[in-house]
Amino acid sequence: MQSKIASAYKMLGKYDKESLYLKESSDMLKLNVEKDKIHLQRELQNIQKDYNNEKGRDKIQNSIILIFIILSYVFVLLLFLFKYRKIKNKKKKIIEEKEKLLLFNNAISAEKEDMIKKFQKFEKDQSFSDVIQMAKDNSPQFWVSFHQLYPEVYDKMINVNPKIKVPELTFCAYLYLGFSTKDIAEYTYVTVRAVETRKSRLREKYNISSGTDFYNWIREL
Repeated sequence: MQSKIASAYKMLGKYDKESLYLKESSDMLKLNVEKDKIHLQRELQNIQKDYNNEKGRDKIQNSIILIFIILSYVFVLLLFLFKYRKIKNKKKKIIEEKEKLLLFNNAISAEKEDMIKKFQKFEKDQSFSDVIQMAKDNSPQFWVSFHQLYPEVYDKMINVNPKIKVPELTFCAYLYLGFSTKDIAEYTYVTVRAVETRKSRLREKYNISSGTDFYNWIREL
């Protein structure tokens, strides 16, 4: 506007007025430029502010996502550790129960075996006493009971002489039990001389030297 007025004054030849309006026009232009500059700066500041705010929101959002991921990982890890520990404790408990059961079964087996051994010992002791008594009584059942109690003696004698007879086996059974010549004579109702003669015949029959104890020989067959 002032520049047009200045042009009009120039045409009229009023140069002082022209200069005045040109100056006003220049001042107004500078003022407008300054205003535009300030406005532009404000817009730039607003843009920067919006950018910073957006960047801050993104940063916060990223932080929240990161925290969520970390918490999720920690939760999964804790859950895994809990499950692992639970399974481990369960396995440990099962192993302990199995060990207790094994110890219990071993104890029962040991006790059972001990009872069986005691019973067998008692039974053998009882059978031994019965056999001794049968020998003293010259019972016809003596050899049968002796054979049941000491089957290995029969097997050894059969190996030495497959044709051995029961009377000879019975006599050897007396010797195996450790009865003396006098005792054998007394229990079988024969003389001591008869027992000694029979022992001598057995020595000759089985090539037992005079230096070998007859009782040891028959026990060490």
